[in-house]
Amino acid sequence: MDTEHVVQTWAKRALIDSIPGGVIEFRSSDGAVIFASDGFYCLTGYKREDFEQLFSADPIGFIHPDDRALVQGQLKGLLSDDTRIELRYRICRKSGTVSWVRVCGHLIPGSDRCLCVILDETAQVLAYQQMERAKTESDALINSIPGGVLRLAVGENIRITFASDGFYKMLGYEKEAFEQEISGEDVITIIFPEDRESFRRTVLEQFREKREASSFEYRVLHKNGEIRWHLFNGVRMTRPHGESILQCVVIDITNMKKTKAELDINLERYRILLEHADGAIFDWDLVNDRIYISAAFEAKFGYALPEEMFSHTLLHSGLVFADDLTVVNSAVKQANCGKLTKGELECRIKKKDGIYIWCKSSFTVLFDENRKAIKTFGILTDIDRYKRENEKLGAKAHQDLLTGLFNKVTTEELVKESLLQNINQKHALFILDVDNFKEINDTMGHLPGDEALVEIAQHIRKQFRSEDIVGRIGGDEFAIFLKNIKSQEIIERKAELLAEVFSKSLTAAKTGGRVSISIGVSVYPHDGKTYEELFKKADVALYYSKQQGKNCYHLYSKQVDKLYDRYSRSMRLDRIDSEKSVSGNFERYVFQTLCETPDTERAINMILDMTARIYRFEHIYIYEDLHNPEGALKTFEWCARANMAYPERGVPFQQETGEHYLALCDSNGIFYSRDTSLLPEPFSSVLQKVEARSVLHIPMKDGTHIKGLIGFSETHSDRVWNQKIIDSAVLISKIISMHLMRNRSHQQLQTAKQLDERVLDQIHAGCYVVNSQYHIVYINRQLRNLGLEIRTGERCYRVFRDREEPCEDCPIRYLSQKKDDRYTQKLFMERFGMWEEVTASRIDWMQGQQAYLLTCYDVSHYVMDQDDRS
Repeated sequence: MDTEHVVQTWAKRALIDSIPGGVIEFRSSDGAVIFASDGFYCLTGYKREDFEQLFSADPIGFIHPDDRALVQGQLKGLLSDDTRIELRYRICRKSGTVSWVRVCGHLIPGSDRCLCVILDETAQVLAYQQMERAKTESDALINSIPGGVLRLAVGENIRITFASDGFYKMLGYEKEAFEQEISGEDVITIIFPEDRESFRRTVLEQFREKREASSFEYRVLHKNGEIRWHLFNGVRMTRPHGESILQCVVIDITNMKKTKAELDINLERYRILLEHADGAIFDWDLVNDRIYISAAFEAKFGYALPEEMFSHTLLHSGLVFADDLTVVNSAVKQANCGKLTKGELECRIKKKDGIYIWCKSSFTVLFDENRKAIKTFGILTDIDRYKRENEKLGAKAHQDLLTGLFNKVTTEELVKESLLQNINQKHALFILDVDNFKEINDTMGHLPGDEALVEIAQHIRKQFRSEDIVGRIGGDEFAIFLKNIKSQEIIERKAELLAEVFSKSLTAAKTGGRVSISIGVSVYPHDGKTYEELFKKADVALYYSKQQGKNCYHLYSKQVDKLYDRYSRSMRLDRIDSEKSVSGNFERYVFQTLCETPDTERAINMILDMTARIYRFEHIYIYEDLHNPEGALKTFEWCARANMAYPERGVPFQQETGEHYLALCDSNGIFYSRDTSLLPEPFSSVLQKVEARSVLHIPMKDGTHIKGLIGFSETHSDRVWNQKIIDSAVLISKIISMHLMRNRSHQQLQTAKQLDERVLDQIHAGCYVVNSQYHIVYINRQLRNLGLEIRTGERCYRVFRDREEPCEDCPIRYLSQKKDDRYTQKLFMERFGMWEEVTASRIDWMQGQQAYLLTCYDVSHYVMDQDDRS
C-alpha cells in the first residue's frame, strides 16, 4: 500500500469520525450492517463486537419493534423509486432507553448497499412533543386572551354571526362600516387571496371530521391595504336546535412573526460571527476535568493545552499570571458551587516565549438537574493591546499631551489634595510664563515652538523634587507647587535657579535671549488657604513681574497687589503677553497648526487651550455623533474648573430640550444666547442648572449633515461676548470642524479597509485582487502564508503560473469578453502541481478603479477522485 493511499484512507477515516452522529453501510435486502463508524456504535451504546454478536441473526433487531415494519416498508418503497434514502425511526439503546434517529444517504450505484449518515434527533423530537403538549394545555388560555372573538355559521358559506369590537379593530373597521361591507357575505372575502382555500378547507374538515377544536394561522386584508397575520382558535359547538357553529378567538400575531424573522436573522448573524471569531473557543468538561479548545489558542500562544486535568493546568502550571490567580480561582469556585452561571473575567495568559498577555474569558456554566456544574464553555479573546492602550490613556488623562507634565485639571486637583493633607506645613505656588513666546512661533514656526515648550518643561521638572507638583496650565504657562518648605530663602533660591537655568537653555540661545521667563509666587498659608486664593495671588505677582520688565520673579505682597491694580488690572488679558494680540492672526495660527501637526487630536487640545486663554472662555467642548440614540459623544473639552465638566454622553441642554432646541438656532444652525436667563422655559432652567449664563453652539457639518457641535459657555452673568469674539469663535470652530470631519472620514475609511481585509483573511481560500493590467494590488493571509514572497505590483501570471503573458484560460479574459460579473473554472497550476477552482469577480477598487477579485480553492482531491472513478 503506497503512502498516498494510506494518507487518503486516514483522511477519509478522520472525515467520517468528524461527522456528527455516525456513518453506516448496510444491505438494502435485509438491513444487515456492513460497516459502521464509531459514532454509530456510540449512538446505540454498544461496543462494536457486542453489536455484531447480538444482531448478526436479526440485523434490524436494534430498531424499536413498533417501527421495524414501517422502516422495512419505507426502505423497500424508497429503493424501488429513488436512490436517495431518508428515514426517521426509534432505536433501542443498550441502556434500555429509546432514541429517535434520522438516516440520510444513498444507494451505492451498481450494488444493493446503502451508505448513510445516522443522526440522533431525540432532543428535537422530545422538544417537539413537549411543545405539542404545551400547545394543547394552553388552548384554554388562548381562548381567553383579549383579541377578536367570533361566532361563525358553517354551511355553503362561512358567515360571521357575531364579532367583538376587538375583531373589528384588528381589521381597521368600525362595526357599522364592516357590517355594511361584509355582513351576510362569506368571511373568506376578508382573508388574503392566497390563504382563502386553506382557510375554508381547514374549517370544513373540522366539521366533517367532528373535531372539537382547531388552530391555524392565516393572513387577512386590513382596511388600509396592509396584510396582517392572525392566529385562529376555533371550538366546534352544536346549538340546541341542531345548528353547528364555531366559537373562535382570533389574535393578531403580525408583530410576533416579524420578531421571529428578526430573531432568525440575528441567530444566523451570530452563527457567522462565531465561525469567524478571533478568539479561542473552549469547552471544559468539569466532571471529567477535560478541556477542548479550538486551534486559535495554539495559533495565538504557540503551544497546545493538555486536555486532561485542566484544573491543575489552569491553577498550578504557570498558565495564568500569579497576580491573577485569585480572580480565576474565585470564578472556578463560584461556578462549581452554582453561584455563577455566566460571566467574564480578565487575566494574563502565558505565551510560548514566557510573555504574559491580557485575555478576556466570556463563559457560560451548565448544570445538571441537581444544580451541579457539569460544563463551562465560552471564548477566550486577546485584549492585550486594548489593556495596554487603556493604561496609557489612563496616564495621558492626567498628563499634558505636549510636555508630559500634569495637565491643568490634574495640577489643580493634586494641589488641593496636598493642601488638605498638609494643613500645618508651609508651601509655595509658583506660576511661570514664557516672555515673548510669540517670537518663537513667528520666527521659527509652531512646531519649533512646541519643541521649545517641551525643553522648558524638562528644565523645570529637573529643578524640583519628585513629590513636588509640576504642571502645564496654559499654552506657555506652568505651575509648580513646592511642598513643605522650611524658609523664605528656599523659595527665592528656587526662583533664581529657574531663571538662570532657562537663560542657558537651547531655546534662549536660539532666540538670542529675547525669550525669558517671568515668575509669580504665593505662599501658604500666609497668602491664602485654598488653591483659588493662592493661584490668584501668584497670578498677580506674575503679572507684576511682567510689568517690571519681565525675566524676573516676585512674591505676592500687599504692595505688589496695589501696584498691579494701579497699572493694569482692568486692561489685562487672561495671562497672555501683551504682545499676543487677539485681533491679529490667531485664526491663521489655528489653521496652520492643524495643517502642520500630524496628530489632529493633540493639535485640537492645544487650540482649545489657546482659544480659552486668548478670548477668556471658561468652557469649550466638542460633541460628535449627535444622532446616536445613546447620546452624543464628548470628544474634547477645556474648562477653567474641574467641576464644570459635562458628561461623556449627551449634550445636557440639547438632549433635555429636544426638537425645541433647533427652533432657537439660526439658518446656519448656530445657537447663541447672550443671557440664558431671558430664554423661555425649559431652556432657562436647564441652562441655569449647568451654570451656563452665556452659550454659543456652532454645528459641525459634513456636507449638509450635522455631525456634531462645538460649544462655548460662560458662568459669569457680567461677562458679555462682543461680536468680534463671537465671529472669531465661529471661524475657529469651522476650521476645527473641517479638519476634524476630514480626520474622522479618514479613520472610517481605514476602519472599513481593515474590516474588508480581515473578512478576506478569514476565508479559507486564497484571495487576491488584480487591476486591469494583471498587477496584484492585494493578497489575503492564506496566500501570504504560502511562503512565496508575493509582492503587490507583480503580475499574477508570473507569480502563480510562471508565465510571461496572460494565461489563455484566465477567467478574467472570459469576464472581459462576455461582460459578466462573475465566472468560475478549474485551472491546473503547474508551478504547484495542483488543480484549483478559480472564481473571478468584477469589483470597484480604490479611487474608482475597476479590478478583479480572484478566489482560489484547492480541488485536486476532487479531480483525482473523479479520475479514479473514471
